[in-house]
Amino acid sequence: MENQSIEQLPTEKEVLSEVKEHLPAQERKSKRQPFWPWLKHQLTPDFSGGAIVSNLLTIIVTALVVLPVFILLHRVTPIWGWPYNLDRFLLFVILFLFFFFLLKKIRKFVWILLGVIFTSLLISSLTGHYSFENIFWDYRGLVSNLANDSKSLHDIGSEAVFPRRQTIVNAIEFTAPEIMDFSHEAVKKNFQKYQEGKEKQYVQCIAVWKAINDEWIYIKDPTDREYIAKATVSLKRLSGDCDDYSILMAACLKSIGASVRLVRTANHIYPELGFESKADLDNVIYLIRNKLFKKDAKNKTIHYHTDSNGKLWLNMDYTAPYPGGKFLDENTTAVLEL
Repeated sequence: MENQSIEQLPTEKEVLSEVKEHLPAQERKSKRQPFWPWLKHQLTPDFSGGAIVSNLLTIIVTALVVLPVFILLHRVTPIWGWPYNLDRFLLFVILFLFFFFLLKKIRKFVWILLGVIFTSLLISSLTGHYSFENIFWDYRGLVSNLANDSKSLHDIGSEAVFPRRQTIVNAIEFTAPEIMDFSHEAVKKNFQKYQEGKEKQYVQCIAVWKAINDEWIYIKDPTDREYIAKATVSLKRLSGDCDDYSILMAACLKSIGASVRLVRTANHIYPELGFESKADLDNVIYLIRNKLFKKDAKNKTIHYHTDSNGKLWLNMDYTAPYPGGKFLDENTTAVLEL
């Protein structure tokens, strides 16, 4: 029998591809899936087990990303004045959908990244370093301070000679027993509930601030004379002018290991509490507004300085019934870091 060659038939895929190539451009364009059916397909829930978990995690991650972005845009974009804040609602919905679909597109990369972050945090937490609780505190502080004003000023005159420097330094008797006793009692008396975690020492400093400010009475110096009282003297009186207050506050804060400095303006002097990181300051500002001084500081602007080295200094003056009150004078003339 003679061999007969059988011509191989094209596959279905090849046929469809050839037909598509011969279609007019306009007709090819019309074959594309319209946007709204595509969007409906994307939003239609998939109730399979793996899909539910995946979509739920995507929603959670989207919410965590969108919230600070929304707050930031809310603060910088014009308010259109729509009823019931519908313009802000629309902004949030647009942001949420954008990030949701973006994260779905790069879902594999996101899960790998989350896995790496989770593993790193687990190791860090088990070794006593940065933990999941720290993540919560830092995120909460970030969101809170994006939603509310905090005002930072850069140092001016930080290199200038501080007037009566040595006299003031000698007056800050932070190792005196009565100063240490007062500070320890203040720490035991105020805000013990919030003295935990990496913000523990800062809350203790605020406890000392409260103990002094609850009792302090402003009294001027004798006419035409600048009298500087030692910290132990001001502790007995719990009264005096701004330099007496600043010296006492600095001594008490230093007695419990805080980083402190004094700031001089044309007609005033006041103390500040040092922070090593913005995250720590954000967390403390959150506590000031929402826990420690909720009645007085809720939604209020918190004032602090940023020095030339990037270190942050919270205003500890008596200008407000909470730490971080308004600067009496924003123009500093000299700084004394203790």
